[in-house]
Amino acid sequence: MTTITGWLVHIYTASSAIIGLLTIDAICRARYTEAFWWMGLAVLVDATDGTLARKFKVAQTVPQIDGALLDNIADFINYVLTPCFFLIMCPLLSPDFRWFVVSAVVLSSAYQFTQRDAKTKDNYFKGFPSYWNFVVFYLFVVDFHPLLNAAILLILSVLVFVPIKYVYPSRMENVFKSRTLRFAFLLGCVLFCAACLRMLLTYPKMDYFAFVYSLLFVALYGGVSLYRTMKP
Repeated sequence: MTTITGWLVHIYTASSAIIGLLTIDAICRARYTEAFWWMGLAVLVDATDGTLARKFKVAQTVPQIDGALLDNIADFINYVLTPCFFLIMCPLLSPDFRWFVVSAVVLSSAYQFTQRDAKTKDNYFKGFPSYWNFVVFYLFVVDFHPLLNAAILLILSVLVFVPIKYVYPSRMENVFKSRTLRFAFLLGCVLFCAACLRMLLTYPKMDYFAFVYSLLFVALYGGVSLYRTMKP
């Protein structure tokens, strides 16, 4: 593995920070669906850069760069700051409590990202893993009442501090012993993302099949996470 390959992988990871800026630009221009397309691209980069880093042994070829820290910086931008900026600019929350709710999201996420065991030794996320881009996507396409939106965001902010072990989709060796089950769950993740893209394509019309499937997968993800928390 060459140094050039290692640097290319790091550039790939860092590119998601630029995607975050493009997301913010779209939000500023009130092009909200475009912003979600950029968020989706950031998720794709995040879902693949770790695999590339391990495959090409980036820690050995470019040891002077902390790849985990670079990944965390990019993730904080795309999973926390851009969704929170969306909440500020898009009328999903009442102006009376918007800043309180957004501040709770940012502060709890800062705590989550800086825990030494935020990613546990057996490859789980500890506490709600700051999937705020997906949360904001649901609030946007479903169009809940602002009070319900605030309640959902605050509950999830509290769950950051609850030590549930959430499944890390690309590192499931300790979730399922069976490779078939790991593959099936990963396929479910891919189909979940496809369902979200389908809902975005049909917005403002709701594709109920995609919506129901996405909710079922969220329930499965939560159920597996709870089960593995109680029974490692």
